[in-house]
Amino acid sequence: MALLVKRTGARRCIEIGVFTGYSALTVALALPDDGTLLACDIRDEYTRIGKPFWESAQVA
Repeated sequence: MALLVKRTGARRCIEIGVFTGYSALTVALALPDDGTLLACDIRDEYTRIGKPFWESAQVA
């Protein structure tokens, strides 16, 4: 995922279906400093799993 983001020069991404948040974290870390990732899921319990990891990586 990170390679795809970097190779395409993506600055904005959307992730539908977060689950544990691992791929969202990978994408967020690969984006440039001014990049944006919108990660959404219909179940709040899944986004709650990923939030502590996103905050720890400073991409929340």
